[in-house]
Amino acid sequence: MKRFEPIRPIFLFITIVFILSNGHAAKRQELTDGEKIFVVIIPKNTVLFDIKNKRDLKTHKKIHAKAFSSSPENPFFTIVDQKNQPRFLVNSKSIFNLDKLANFDESPKFFKPTFKKMKRDSFDKDISLNNDFFFEINYFTLSFYDSKNNSLLKTSKNYSSILYDLTLKSKLPIFFGISTSLSREGNQKESMISKIDLGFTLKTKDFSYSILENIQLSFYGLKTLFQNTIIQGEKVELSTSSFRVKLSKKITLIKKYNLKLGIGGSHHQSFFKKNSDSLFFDQSSYFSYDIFIGIQNKSIL
Repeated sequence: MKRFEPIRPIFLFITIVFILSNGHAAKRQELTDGEKIFVVIIPKNTVLFDIKNKRDLKTHKKIHAKAFSSSPENPFFTIVDQKNQPRFLVNSKSIFNLDKLANFDESPKFFKPTFKKMKRDSFDKDISLNNDFFFEINYFTLSFYDSKNNSLLKTSKNYSSILYDLTLKSKLPIFFGISTSLSREGNQKESMISKIDLGFTLKTKDFSYSILENIQLSFYGLKTLFQNTIIQGEKVELSTSSFRVKLSKKITLIKKYNLKLGIGGSHHQSFFKKNSDSLFFDQSSYFSYDIFIGIQNKSIL
């Protein structure tokens, strides 16, 4: 044994060098020169494997972290701590790799998705129209002052009308359209009315309320183009503006046709186009009520 004592220091030196080199190699296996650290985004509810405690964890919010991959074939990324020491393993398919060197002097910048917004037109490309034809019976009362007899006249009338509404369907909650009506009443010799109205209409989409289904509200603004009235043998020409509200119920008949039933009310404002010699309005503003039945036809241009 004494003969090996001269070379004993040499063996001791070689052993120390070997131990140090192995320790350095073991440390470098964690992060080699070819492996770079990059920033990853870990979504909420992503499962991570805790290397230290040997258990699975789940993220409760979206976080960013530093990571590296030991090889391109490895399906897992290694998440490192602030000292670049391995801390967690995560499936590379579960996270987003920003593919950039970590720079923690400032927080990583996140990019908002730039999906192209779908352009939504208020109206369909194909022009879809509703054609409504109504038969209507109106009831109202007019009050006049007769200067010849120095008396007040109240005339209660009912007359029938044929109406046509043309509305443009759209993706908006209200449909826009035009409306026209022709009215005629001549059963009473002393009281007769004939008129033509034209105006615009706004209609809601069909809705349901309580036990009622397929209900629609319609609003009208109308102006008479022509209106003649005969009261006690005297013919007068009137001009009337009307605001009308209708409530209708739709009953489907066949694919393109619907039956509509409903009631309505109108507020009218009238004046004489030509002054009457003896008649004057006692109340130029009055109300009327109506019931109607109609057919709706759908068409596409």
